Amino acid sequence: MLSRIATLGLGAIVASAMAASPAFADPIEVFLQSGTATATVMGSTSTTGSPSIATYATTTALNGWTVALAAISYAPTLNTNAGIDLGGVASTCVTAAGGCSTDPLSIVISAPGFNQVIGENGFLLQYGGTINSGALTTSAWWDTSGSYFCNPSDPGNPATNCGPSNLIGTLNLSSGSTGATLTGGPDPIRSYSLTVAAAFSTGTSAVPDPFYSFDTSVVQASEPGSLALFGAGLLGCLMLGRRRRTRQS
Repeated sequence: MLSRIATLGLGAIVASAMAASPAFADPIEVFLQSGTATATVMGSTSTTGSPSIATYATTTALNGWTVALAAISYAPTLNTNAGIDLGGVASTCVTAAGGCSTDPLSIVISAPGFNQVIGENGFLLQYGGTINSGALTTSAWWDTSGSYFCNPSDPGNPATNCGPSNLIGTLNLSSGSTGATLTGGPDPIRSYSLTVAAAFSTGTSAVPDPFYSFDTSVVQASEPGSLALFGAGLLGCLMLGRRRRTRQS
């Protein structure tokens, strides 16, 4: 009987530690720019509460940049209740095709409608991928106005629109296969938008120059309180099992 109680108790504790109200964001929006060339794509949501997904692939290079990407907001696959992800990006500067040899490429993704409470350093910005002959700067912002890009009329300038006080963080990465993470955020906020910008510089090697393949995202950082609750519950169950074995011996 105690064994069954311990099992049920552990299950209840795990459920309570992992359960949370999901954050349903509005459709994600993606803005791309290189020089004077721009492109915008809006994500779609198949059903209420499902992830919003936006995909983009150029048939004609954007100022010499070939780009393929998938972006997603409120992603259960991120194992979080608040998330925005710029993933599966493959981008190459075909130097002979246009201005990409001198003009960087910027990709900015944004989604409003998040309502998961976030505390101090509650956001996790993370990156992983490969950079060839260039450099990448990726930054993320939160904004309580609930607007796309902190200013929907000027999507290409989140650093100005969102402001330095709303910056979650910035990662600067150079050539090679690499990854990096950081945490940031105010204490606390509820009801906000998220914006992530990635800027790719040009390199100096031969065509293709440069090449990027990467994934960058902002998710809810791990909650120590939930892990502590889970650990305390597990310890309690182990103690119950040990007590039962002592009585039987």
